[in-house]
Amino acid sequence: MNNTIRVRFAPSPTGELHLGGARTALFNYLFAKQNGGKFYLRIEDTDEARSREEYVDQICDSLRWMGLHWDGPLLFQSRRKEEYRAAVKQLMNEEKAYRCFCSTEELAEERTNAEKEGSFYGYSGKCSQLTDSEIKGKLNAAEPFCIRLKVIKSGNTSFLDEVYGAIEVENKEIDDFIIQRTDGSATYNFVVVIDDSDMDITHVIRGEDHLTNTLKQIAVYEVLDRNIPKFAHLPMILGTDGKRLSKRHGAVGVQTYREKGYLPQALVNFLALLGWNPGDEREIFSLEDLVQEFSLSRIVKKAAVFDDQKFEWMSGQHIMKAPANELLERIRKLDPEWKKSIIPDYLLAIVEVQQQRMKTIVDIMTQSDYFFDDPENYDQKTSLKRWRDESVNTLMEKFLNSLGSVEEWSEETIEKSLRNLAESEDLNPGKIIHPTRLALTGVPFGPSLFLLMEMLGEEICFRRIRTALNRLPLSEGEDSA
Repeated sequence: MNNTIRVRFAPSPTGELHLGGARTALFNYLFAKQNGGKFYLRIEDTDEARSREEYVDQICDSLRWMGLHWDGPLLFQSRRKEEYRAAVKQLMNEEKAYRCFCSTEELAEERTNAEKEGSFYGYSGKCSQLTDSEIKGKLNAAEPFCIRLKVIKSGNTSFLDEVYGAIEVENKEIDDFIIQRTDGSATYNFVVVIDDSDMDITHVIRGEDHLTNTLKQIAVYEVLDRNIPKFAHLPMILGTDGKRLSKRHGAVGVQTYREKGYLPQALVNFLALLGWNPGDEREIFSLEDLVQEFSLSRIVKKAAVFDDQKFEWMSGQHIMKAPANELLERIRKLDPEWKKSIIPDYLLAIVEVQQQRMKTIVDIMTQSDYFFDDPENYDQKTSLKRWRDESVNTLMEKFLNSLGSVEEWSEETIEKSLRNLAESEDLNPGKIIHPTRLALTGVPFGPSLFLLMEMLGEEICFRRIRTALNRLPLSEGEDSA
């Protein structure tokens, strides 16, 4: 084995890529690339009942979308059954594993007795004491059996975790666990060792829920006399209620965030800060920045909290910083039909204006209708506040007259016209700005009014204001449609 760092991400294709898994993949990727190493993707698909090809595709698509491109071919656990059988056979030949004929009922009785005594439950190991003739008799009787690892009960098993430090347990607390089921399939704690060993994995980076598995896996490495990798276990991701992140907290899959219009760089940035501390006050990072900055030593032990509000803020920062043409390209990928008849330059201009205040590209798509169509109705609450009575109609008539004398239709001349009118009427400019925005868009918010008016053009602005003059003000309870 050479000195190249080699890591892997090994998801099970039983659902879409979860945020916890995505963070694990990200940390593996960052560690590998920061150290000039290799990042591999291995699909742990031995659960045939729940594994789906569609989830394999979805996991791969999600990783590519996040920019986490793996090295080498995609590896599948289900295609390595012969390797697992060979390793089991080796251990049986070396008498480091044995057949266990205990029934489910016998094992349940053992567990119940241990619970009554208040002691640690571990398999008693009684089948390891069977004589050759007893084993032969059971095999001839076609009694079902699994295969267990013969764990040495003296001494301790320990390892130095890159995050949690020294972890140690007495071997007597590790029972002779099953490495091959009665149906002949190998178990997780066994196959993961064979896979990682055959792939020359140097560092295993995964969630802290695997800490107890690690002790069993080290036992497998030792009996097979294989190189033991270094381990780093990542803190859990919690919801704002302090409980482990799950569907009750809302979206927990990468695909869902993609469909909602979030940028991959925003999700990557946010996930990186869940359990990793950059060492200063910075919060906005690109993937390239993270590769340069990442280190296992800055992973914290404390569970991380997925704060939706913080993520929304961070998403807005990345939308704001992204090139408008990239955003438009992502919109096209998300919905190829969106405004496809509109001149691209006009769409690009709209994106440039809207990206300053949006959190997702879906926001840009759904909150830009007034750039294309006259408003069908007016926000009622805003109408009652900003266009209360006929005095506003009189003021808006004056504004139209003022706009009629504008020689060149531009952001600057429109603003000058409005402010001159406000000054002559001894009014705050907002008294004109707010009803004008309502007339043009039907909503109380949006980009700079003057820039908006320049983009819409003189004809559209005049038409929409005249329409509003005919339909406003609303009376209490009246529909604006």
